[in-house]
Amino acid sequence: MKTLNIKSTDYHPKVEYNKEAKQLMLQGKSLAENPQSWYQALIEEISPMLNRNEINILILHFEYFNTASAKQIYQLIKHCKTMQQALTVEWHYNKNDDDMLETGEDYEEMCGFKFKFIERGVGY
Repeated sequence: MKTLNIKSTDYHPKVEYNKEAKQLMLQGKSLAENPQSWYQALIEEISPMLNRNEINILILHFEYFNTASAKQIYQLIKHCKTMQQALTVEWHYNKNDDDMLETGEDYEEMCGFKFKFIERGVGY
């Protein structure tokens, strides 16, 4: 199985897969005006991994994302949970970023299952 590591850009978050921990992490910013193709490609890439039970934890640590990305992030979470019922979603947010914490809580409510919320210090 190949390693899944995508460097961040000005428009897309970094994606890192930790095979030993069975973790997929998205970190950074998502600012593309039309992010659907990027997130769809990511979903296509990880679907076989989810089927093989190679992802048990989805870590989302966004500094910022735009409205166009918000829907795609929701679709990503829902897709992962549908394919992997035992999936844990960790919503990481920076200390004092109440907006990002509230956004994670909104996603949790919309998705209908509990997230694990983790506050990170400055510079993480």
